Amino acid sequence: PSMVTYHRRLLHDALVLVLTLGSVLCFHAARTYPSNTRQGQLARLGLVGLLALFLCTKANAFFIILMLFSFGVAMWMRRVLWRARTGAANASRLSAAVPLLMLLAVGFASITAIRQSPNVSQNEIMLYVVCFLCSLVVWFWLARGADLRRRDELPPPQAGGVAEQREPFWMRYDWRTPVLGFGILMLTLAFFYGDFYIWWREPAQIPKHLADTVDAVPGMIRYWGGQQRAPRLASRHDYYIVLMLLYELPIVVAAIGGMWRASRERSAFTDLLIWWAFTSFTAYAMANEKVPWLLPHIMLPLILLAGWWLASLRFSKPPQRIAFAAACLIGAVFLVRGVSATNFERGLDNHEPMFFAHTTEAFRDSFFHALEQKRESKDWIWIDGSYQWPMAWYLRDSEERYGAKVWWGLTPPGSEKEGAMKMAAVSVPKYNSDARFADWKKWSWDRNAGLVREGHEPPPDLAVWPRASWGALRLDRLPLYWLGRRASDKNGILYGHTPGDGGGNKTMNDNDER
Repeated sequence: PSMVTYHRRLLHDALVLVLTLGSVLCFHAARTYPSNTRQGQLARLGLVGLLALFLCTKANAFFIILMLFSFGVAMWMRRVLWRARTGAANASRLSAAVPLLMLLAVGFASITAIRQSPNVSQNEIMLYVVCFLCSLVVWFWLARGADLRRRDELPPPQAGGVAEQREPFWMRYDWRTPVLGFGILMLTLAFFYGDFYIWWREPAQIPKHLADTVDAVPGMIRYWGGQQRAPRLASRHDYYIVLMLLYELPIVVAAIGGMWRASRERSAFTDLLIWWAFTSFTAYAMANEKVPWLLPHIMLPLILLAGWWLASLRFSKPPQRIAFAAACLIGAVFLVRGVSATNFERGLDNHEPMFFAHTTEAFRDSFFHALEQKRESKDWIWIDGSYQWPMAWYLRDSEERYGAKVWWGLTPPGSEKEGAMKMAAVSVPKYNSDARFADWKKWSWDRNAGLVREGHEPPPDLAVWPRASWGALRLDRLPLYWLGRRASDKNGILYGHTPGDGGGNKTMNDNDER
């Protein structure tokens, strides 16, 4: 459901998933074929090109780059340093359970690490430590496992045989491929970040464009660092776990079976799938930006593990085959219900946790109604710098359409701005605490009449920040939600919002009061 939903609405992430699959495929091919073969050269150039496009598309490219790099180091250490014996995996039952046990440990740590913005709490530090240690354990488990030979490796020489004749070091490797790959990387970054395609028009701007190109990757790193210190879209660290159980439960169950089988029947690609699934789950648990369109990135390796496991199951007795088919049918119905609800029934319903950062029609109508009222005024509009979206989009052509001059900042425009401030979009706490707003009008949405009204009543509930809580998964609530998408009880209390219901709002920042 999450993948279908955000392939329809955000082609940006759909493209990222394609680039991720291509990168993993080229990486696996690069490990299969040596660098001095045609297949090996193309695989390496394809990997560089796809990762360069990934970097230009979304900043979570670093998660995939680090995953592939660390897995490559583990496989190199296994093959070159430790020289484990070849053949089938020699893991015992305990060692085969390592990836699943570490995955459960990370999940438990993310559930117990309640976020306390704006300061990093001790249990958040505990989460980071647990994620690092569990990742280290799985990494060593992969590195010290059975030696899964690549296709380019020769069998060990027979006793008494002729000594292997090898070429000199500088002839064994193709040095043209790294140089060409570096050129592809820099040209891609220069094209998208440095406006390389218009350099010939403005030669004087070339130094600036070069600086933008060089600063592209450091800028993305600074972005993620800023999100960890002051997250823009924060939530509980177990946010994705609840969404997975609410929308993707059959896939999660099958993926657990796939990870268990992949841990016992090792191959070069299943080891890569295990590491990809584990690092994605761990990285997004630690990342402070929690949004549902990132869930497909966690689900992608789990989907591959789930499908691989289901395709490998064999049943000799008819009752077993019937039971398996029935289980698959139930799982498909569960998933299709989520796909139908998010794509064909509820649109941007603010009670659907899959829609995280969209604003309601109430917000849009109230905002545009206020803009119409202000059309004749030439005074400033103040948009609180903490809450720029979606006003930044609504006001993209504000001066032409409404004659509105917009002031973006954490504080109201000062006296140096001409005219008095006549319109503001601020958070509820700022509105209630600032005496200057005492006699201001409030444009609110009348749900019963379907109209925007003027009044001084309490601020309307315009927040659309549905954090599905553990309380939403209670057995007396989940069936009602699954069947009728009922997100509140008879008292109108939202399942995912009440502090005493597992939502954890008391530990959130003031985004909850938006």
